[in-house]
Amino acid sequence: MSHYTIEKCLTMAWIVGAHPDMRHNKCQLSIFVALAIGNWITIYLIISLLFYKEDTITIGDFAETFSGMSLVIHGIQRSFSLFFNRKQISEMLQYVRSTFWKESDLDVTDEEKYICKIYYSKLKIAMYIFACSCTSNLFGFCCQTFFSDEDILPLACYKPEWVPFYSFWFLQVLVIFFGVNMAVICFDTLIMTLIVLTHIQFRLLNHEVENLYSYGLGQGNRKYFVNKLKKIVRHHNFLLEFTQKINMTFSETFLTYMGIIIIAICIEMYNLSTGANMELLIRATLFTTGTLFQFVVFYCIPAQDLTDEAEKTFSRAYFSKWYENLKNAQPTKNIILQSQQRVFITAGRLIDINLATSLATVKTMVSYCMFLRTMGVD
Repeated sequence: MSHYTIEKCLTMAWIVGAHPDMRHNKCQLSIFVALAIGNWITIYLIISLLFYKEDTITIGDFAETFSGMSLVIHGIQRSFSLFFNRKQISEMLQYVRSTFWKESDLDVTDEEKYICKIYYSKLKIAMYIFACSCTSNLFGFCCQTFFSDEDILPLACYKPEWVPFYSFWFLQVLVIFFGVNMAVICFDTLIMTLIVLTHIQFRLLNHEVENLYSYGLGQGNRKYFVNKLKKIVRHHNFLLEFTQKINMTFSETFLTYMGIIIIAICIEMYNLSTGANMELLIRATLFTTGTLFQFVVFYCIPAQDLTDEAEKTFSRAYFSKWYENLKNAQPTKNIILQSQQRVFITAGRLIDINLATSLATVKTMVSYCMFLRTMGVD
């Protein structure tokens, strides 16, 4: 159950040509290059539409154009991060499989095991909700041409007159589904899984730290106690390093992602506030709610939970009755000192990702939306 979402992510990564354990596979490289070319051509055609309509361009046209561009750029950013960080992702997944503690191997309560199972279930549910939401929205946009008298593309872009509509439509659907939709679901689920599993590891660590001296003294076995203490210290150091590895690998990706979604949602909120046509309103509503769900549920909440759980290590270690066994207390003192080091997920090493960041991001979006609306009125 704990590796269920990881296996699904690996399947999706294989589909988009970015499987972390197939770095020298030519087929994977061919898939990635084909999807990348399709994405960049789509952006070029979206921009070309503005030049095609240059005599009648409105701020609404700019908004619709950037809306489509942001969606494709979103996919490009995700697929590129998956592809060029394959080695680091492979190493992290290997750590998850080999070094992460399993609650079944520890002397934890049934309640603690049940809580871990709940987290694994939440991972699975969140992945399916997000995947179904993205895919159903994409399906709706792609099929709207079949319920209209006009030829409507999923993304508004320039279509050369000599290209048959349905051939062009089919190619665009392929690019959006595999190059954007699949890459976004894969990357975001992978990040959420890594953060949540790290949070669970800190939870298990805190349980072991809290009960360390009661277990050790109760056993009356100094060797057992010392080995357990060393195991806890090593695992705490490992978790601190693992969190840093997540930041070093994905920090810049998180920063560019936040920039993309802030601007994109500002545009979509502007479309909502201007009372545009029904098609644009539906698209803006679905994109805004889906992106906010993605940002808060897949990034901010797991990152906040990780930070909160890591901060508990200090108090659990301090109140573990280490002072009753001063002869072996030095490693515990080291844990107390190290646990004062903040554990957090960062975007570009500039912004901490947490619930406070999510609120600040929404406030920024609303402010820019009002600015765009003022420009539109003027």
